[in-house]
Amino acid sequence: MHTQVGNDTERTYVYNSQHERLWGMLLTINQDDIMEKQK
Repeated sequence: MHTQVGNDTERTYVYNSQHERLWGMLLTINQDDIMEKQK
């Protein structure tokens, strides 16, 4: 994560938190999928 003074820092922070949320959702979906396949 690059740091710059001003709005750019905020934008990067928002992007990162959204990215992490998406990644968390993807992992959750994949775990459910694996559970289904094991049945």
